[in-house]
Amino acid sequence: MTATPEAAEAVVRAGVRTVAVDALSVDPTPRPGDLHAGFGLPAHRVLCGAGGVIAENLTGVVELIGAREVEVFLFPLHLPGSDGAPVRAVARVG
Repeated sequence: MTATPEAAEAVVRAGVRTVAVDALSVDPTPRPGDLHAGFGLPAHRVLCGAGGVIAENLTGVVELIGAREVEVFLFPLHLPGSDGAPVRAVARVG
């Protein structure tokens, strides 16, 4: 599932600053050449522009829905100069 810029704006207005998805991206996956044709990754721009963190391509996220309390920990690799990194994602359900 991908997010529209409007959905990303609603998430930001709700005060959410961390979004985790079990998809390749919060934006639709571009076709070859789309990034150079102004594709732009609009949901990324909204979320990251608000200081948000996006965790993509996770597994088991749907199992957390409906849990009373969930703490999620994201442990990224340190990659100097990059704008993203692989993470070890861990959830604690209370």
